[in-house]
Amino acid sequence: MLTRDLRETKETGQRPHAVLTMVFCVCLVIHASLLAVSSSLHCPVMDEVAHLPSGVYHWRTGFFNLYRVNPPLVRMLAALPVLAVGSDEDWGNIDDNGQLWMRPEFVVGFEYADANRSRLIQLMTFARWTIVPVSVIGAVVCWKWAGALFGWPAALVAATLWCFSPTVLAYGSLIVPDVAAASFGVFSAFCFWRWMRQPTWQAAIIGGGVTGTALLTKTTWLFLLPLWPLYWAVAVIIARRNKLHGNRGVEEKWQLLVIVLLSLIILNSGYGWHGSFQRLGAYEFTSYALSGKNYAETGQRETGNVFRGGILSNFPVPLPLDYVMGVDLQKRDFELPRRSYLRGYWRTGGWWYYYLYAVCVKVPLACLILGVMALALRLVDTRVGASTKSELMLITPIVIIVVMVSSQSNMNRYLRYLLPAFPFAFIWISSVLQHVNYRRVIAVGCLLLWFIASSLRVYPHSMSYFNELAGGPENGHFHLVDANIDWGQDLLFLRRWLDHHPEARPFYLAYYGTLDPEKFGVTYGLPPFGPEVEIGPTYYDPNSTGPLPGWYAISVNFLRGHRDPVPTGDGQRIKVEDSYFAYFLHFRPVAMAGYSIYIYHLTLSDVNPVRRELGLPELTADAANEYTRYSVESK
Repeated sequence: MLTRDLRETKETGQRPHAVLTMVFCVCLVIHASLLAVSSSLHCPVMDEVAHLPSGVYHWRTGFFNLYRVNPPLVRMLAALPVLAVGSDEDWGNIDDNGQLWMRPEFVVGFEYADANRSRLIQLMTFARWTIVPVSVIGAVVCWKWAGALFGWPAALVAATLWCFSPTVLAYGSLIVPDVAAASFGVFSAFCFWRWMRQPTWQAAIIGGGVTGTALLTKTTWLFLLPLWPLYWAVAVIIARRNKLHGNRGVEEKWQLLVIVLLSLIILNSGYGWHGSFQRLGAYEFTSYALSGKNYAETGQRETGNVFRGGILSNFPVPLPLDYVMGVDLQKRDFELPRRSYLRGYWRTGGWWYYYLYAVCVKVPLACLILGVMALALRLVDTRVGASTKSELMLITPIVIIVVMVSSQSNMNRYLRYLLPAFPFAFIWISSVLQHVNYRRVIAVGCLLLWFIASSLRVYPHSMSYFNELAGGPENGHFHLVDANIDWGQDLLFLRRWLDHHPEARPFYLAYYGTLDPEKFGVTYGLPPFGPEVEIGPTYYDPNSTGPLPGWYAISVNFLRGHRDPVPTGDGQRIKVEDSYFAYFLHFRPVAMAGYSIYIYHLTLSDVNPVRRELGLPELTADAANEYTRYSVESK
């Protein structure tokens, strides 16, 4: 056998102790329960509003042009319970002529949410529950692979890191592809690793099926198709140099071919073979890399194809049409310079170290310390670690994902882009307990308890988690914004707070989210703009400049100068600039909805010192009352 490793074979033959297995099962139950409860507590976030109706659309029509930047598996799974109970749908406003440039899934999402307003939360909860078992798969693979490589005490470390990771808990209860990509990506690598150790036709078929499923979760995993043959080729070369080449080389080649072909069959079948094997030269691309048309420089929305007329023009692409176009659209999105935020600063483009910094402030300190311990043990103890080939199977996906994500320097947004690398890192870190001794067990046990406590202290607001080094979630918005802390998830918590505080009227809200809070029973007006804003919207009194007394709630994205449109409370949205609500940073909130919406009660004595600091005239009690009267009447 080409790649058998005797040391790993010995470890793989061990069975986990009954106590370890019982603890692991408890972790699984807790993990699934945390995800299920969190699914019912949070408002639909930005992307979910488009993902769910897109999944329903795929089932109803058989087309995959909605949300094509991501493969359809996760949203189609999520749509199954919605199909069972039924929902109001209208696909008449999908603009087929604008598919190359437009993102109609969000328009469809707004209309779907409005049509199903009275039961949207219920539908979303049912849909989210279908994602919970997918996250459980990730935990099981961490347990199995770490156990095979480093022993079963280490397996419990890997599984614990997965089950209580704030990032996994945050996105494992949402209809987004990141946790599913992590689960099936590491599952694919585990299956291929097992096939490399013991090549059989059964292992090849399983490996091909799981790899195809991973490709249906996120286009990130497209690199697996060339990576698996490359791994095998390197193993063959090493075996030949060591004179270990046996009689099974030819059979392994055919099995490897089955893995790749079956992966492609699963992928194409997931799209109903729509547009599969279209000639490469027949595509119309929009990204600069594939079209040769630089929209960022010319401002012209032109399509093209750099392969047209070349030697690859007639090559039949063995991928579905919408999969290829999704890669193109995603590439175009990353090519266009976007505003990025880090540590209080906005700039066009990003930072090469953005995601490394995000790991340092968003991953629990206990996990980071365990990672340092694992590295240190490898340097001082030759017994720690697996074979070189197995280590590469863990490290290579991490490196590729980090490099791929960090190289998109025109836009830095979400730590969730790194989530597919998390299970590989957790398994690698678990080697700290490969060789058990009393002191190490105590140290690792204490770190795991700290890890769990740090994560659960923030739950169910795991999306807003920041570690102790960053100052916790209360100070997270200084470091990062967007889906790292505020994705519109806490609107239902704000509504509950308002229900318990009838004195907070009139109420003013700047909410960052896809849906209008008014449709969820929140009556509000838009807070006054800051002194740097010269002209307000037509219904807004331009002489009423904040800060002013009253009750306010501000999403932390807007505290930090996010420019997304904000709902106004009367069915409209306006685009805001950096300084519109930044003056609220001068005040301390009296409450929070989750950690993403800060609630303020400003009195005359609160606002006048800040108004002086900002160069505004002080308010009298009569002027403050006049503003309140005007705001209520205009509302």
